[in-house]
Amino acid sequence: MAIVVQLHNADLDDLFVSVRDLNLAGQPFIVDGLRLPEDQLFAIAVQENTSGSSGNILWRVARVSDPDTTSERSVEVEAATTVDLSANFE
Repeated sequence: MAIVVQLHNADLDDLFVSVRDLNLAGQPFIVDGLRLPEDQLFAIAVQENTSGSSGNILWRVARVSDPDTTSERSVEVEAATTVDLSANFE
């Protein structure tokens, strides 16, 4: 089964977004280089963990205005979660 989560561009610029599903063999990209406009949402399906209630993703973003600088984070997600993406975190 898969769970559906929302990616939200919470940055002040359009983002290039890549997401890996850490629960799938080989960790394939769910999306790779998707341009997500500021304050927009995009739904993805993620393979659930053995518990059946959550999944794990690694997301990487780069601002369209500065594509050579990337930010990434690994997060656990549950169904109907909204993941805020931003290039502004430490």
